[in-house]
Amino acid sequence: MRGTVLWGPQAMMIGEAQRLNPDDPESPIFGHIYKFLNINPNDPWFDIQKRKPATDEDISQVSIPDFLKPNLRFVPYLFLPKKHRLYLITKAGAGVSDAMAASTAGRMLEKLTERERIVKRFGKVEINVLKNKKAVEDLLEWPVIKRLEIFIERPNALEDEDEQAILDRLEGMRAESQQVVYKKATGVKTLVPDQRLKTLARAAADNGVVKVIGRNKQGVKDEASSKQFPLHETTTYEPSKMTLTDAFKAFVFGTLAK
Repeated sequence: MRGTVLWGPQAMMIGEAQRLNPDDPESPIFGHIYKFLNINPNDPWFDIQKRKPATDEDISQVSIPDFLKPNLRFVPYLFLPKKHRLYLITKAGAGVSDAMAASTAGRMLEKLTERERIVKRFGKVEINVLKNKKAVEDLLEWPVIKRLEIFIERPNALEDEDEQAILDRLEGMRAESQQVVYKKATGVKTLVPDQRLKTLARAAADNGVVKVIGRNKQGVKDEASSKQFPLHETTTYEPSKMTLTDAFKAFVFGTLAK
């Protein structure tokens, strides 16, 4: 199946991609990500009534075309080419299957962009899940920081002027990435991140990894990574007045894309 990413029996694919404005090459792109089971009909079957493996006679009654796949889940997405950002629904309330973890979508995109024809056309493509920057900033406020690691990949254009300076510096040095490690000095209680380091951490939140080892705000020995804090934004809508898809589009364009 072209464009399909497989994890054992689990399969995912981007079902469609439509520009909201067909005449604008940089128009936002809307579509759906599909997740389903890609079972092998030749694998053993189980009879749950008799509680034993199904017989050849039982299996002969099974007739499902190969193009039909079970256990479908799908979620709408919006991709903004100018910002290089993709938004999707990660939770949509009880009884609604139109949702998917950001990490799951991220893994699918990583697998797709690793394919030879993509690499030949675009080169190496980095996929990062946006992080909750406030949560990352809180890591730098731990009362005891024994070790601080920051890894940042050269990002696309950034909106923050200070963070943009990081991109400019990496481009100027022809560098693909930057990694820094700080360890507290012997005899002192903790590292004290300065403003420059905090700016670097904010940029790495969306374009790399921030890792802290020390004691958290409860005074407990701990270590944490920015990977633990994907960005989630919440809104509400009235199903009687608009569809989930329309509410999603309105929220992205009205709040997130500004």
